Amino acid sequence: MTHLRGYKADAAQVSEPSHETLTRANIGVIWFQLEVRGVPVHVQHMGTGANAIDAAYRVIGELGRMEVE
Repeated sequence: MTHLRGYKADAAQVSEPSHETLTRANIGVIWFQLEVRGVPVHVQHMGTGANAIDAAYRVIGELGRMEVE
């Protein structure tokens, strides 16, 4: 919220009650929702549609690669 209000900083002190030490770095978490769309078609014409589940697999794979970086 501080960032959204326009405050800027080169660093931040994160207060964590673990090990009674200062935390210099911390893992961040981003929560989001994602919508994937498809074009349903009859199995006879499945090459002309778009499978939303396949699209979700590709997105999940890319998110996994980003997490490794």
